[in-house]
Amino acid sequence: MKKIFKIENLDNLKKDKIIKAVNKNGYAIIRGLFKKKEMNKSLKTLKLNYNTQKDKSSLKGSAKQIFNNFQKLCIGSSAVSGEKIYRFHRIIYNPTWSNDLYGFRKIFLKFNIIRNIILGFDRNFCVYKPEKKMWSACRILQYPTGGGHMSLHKDYVLKTVSKINFSNKFYQLILLVSQKGRDFKKGGAYIKKKNKFIDLERNSLSGDILIYKTDILHSVEEIDPQKKIDLSKINGRVVLMNSLYQNFNELLPKDQFFKK
Repeated sequence: MKKIFKIENLDNLKKDKIIKAVNKNGYAIIRGLFKKKEMNKSLKTLKLNYNTQKDKSSLKGSAKQIFNNFQKLCIGSSAVSGEKIYRFHRIIYNPTWSNDLYGFRKIFLKFNIIRNIILGFDRNFCVYKPEKKMWSACRILQYPTGGGHMSLHKDYVLKTVSKINFSNKFYQLILLVSQKGRDFKKGGAYIKKKNKFIDLERNSLSGDILIYKTDILHSVEEIDPQKKIDLSKINGRVVLMNSLYQNFNELLPKDQFFKK
């Protein structure tokens, strides 16, 4: 079944065929809604404005903190959610109402609309502001050169959020800013389907959107582990995510995984 959907206009984005492909293949890729040029421009702005001194530890990041620009370096399996997933990556929360420090504002706004179309929500749901006790957790993830990774796992927290709020619409979207072969040579996003590992980024381009079900095993294999780590720079694999989070500034957690 078709895995790459070439679409250049939001009006031509039809969710049914894409979701059918995800369910059949384990994933799908949307290509054409974001151009390499705009991704590269924002990546340059990120590299220019990034400040390693802003890094907080893995367990930092309260509901109030991540509601604004907030940055942390995650190493090991400790996480605010309580999930035991080994990782080495940097997360930079950059909600659409916070200062546009890295030039991704327009990209995130469009990305939020795409998510809503794919998941069947109202087009503008949580695009600009929190709604119905939910919000778009727009964030930049960097998996550094020298071993950035995330161990094989399923997104139990997001799946539970989806069950509680959206009748099982648990699909994850990832927007690629970097490009395998250009920004890094080894590693990247994989899924495990029928005991086989599938490299999602082998033929992917900057600006592509990867979509997979959150209950499928997936990982980020080590990014160029043969190279020396340099955490003072933005390098390696860079992606954008915009998962819908419960707004713990307005309500108490509904699940054991959700901690303030």
